[in-house]
Amino acid sequence: LASHVPIWPPIQPLKASACKWNTVKRMDRIAREITHSARPATTLWNGVDLPSDKVLKRCFSAYQSHTVIPTEVLSMTKKPTVESLKLQSALPGRHWMVQDWIPTLRHAGEFKLYVMNLKVVYVIHARWVSNDKFWKYEIPRRIRTLKELM
Repeated sequence: LASHVPIWPPIQPLKASACKWNTVKRMDRIAREITHSARPATTLWNGVDLPSDKVLKRCFSAYQSHTVIPTEVLSMTKKPTVESLKLQSALPGRHWMVQDWIPTLRHAGEFKLYVMNLKVVYVIHARWVSNDKFWKYEIPRRIRTLKELM
């Protein structure tokens, strides 16, 4: 269809942006070479072991629907298995990544910044609502300090 009708946004850049592995590698490079800041270590899952102290994230997924967080595995009624994860990664590019677990994420949440022309144009604060077991997304009126978030 895209070869006959213009589609916006173009399909190839959309596919590239959906691959979290590409994004992780870009973020790692920015942290290493530009901001000189720390990042959680991320590798591709070996397809054999299910680490109990790491987060598993799948490429080509949205809204954390393919995210396995170690503290939640014990309370899950249907626990992930090596076989179930392999089934979910059967399509091309659907790799599972293993990432360091950052416990502070549960308390402070994370900020998602959208930058255009080197200016922050939009900020979203995602925080975990433990009673309901979901992420709540808010547009902050002001950015709180790390001390205030803790």
